[in-house]
Amino acid sequence: MKKKTGSWYKIYADHGPGHQSHTTYYKWFDEPLTKDDRQFEFDDHFKETHWPIGYVKKIKRLPSNIRESKIEDWTEKLQKAEKMLKILSEAA
Repeated sequence: MKKKTGSWYKIYADHGPGHQSHTTYYKWFDEPLTKDDRQFEFDDHFKETHWPIGYVKKIKRLPSNIRESKIEDWTEKLQKAEKMLKILSEAA
């Protein structure tokens, strides 16, 4: 039996006066989200906005520009983490 794997989700909302603004997040989850999980994520991401209307939708893959951006961001985080591990190990 194939083990269920995680998925990318698109978290989107129109918000603000007249819903003239919009915001999109892409986030990885290790387990499929339930309806309640999706509502929690939506509320959590848009708790600081006014009148959000939107959705949390499972997607098959990231848009290429988002994928490239995430690769760059995570590569930088890994490099910083490796540097800090080296600093900490030398301090022992």
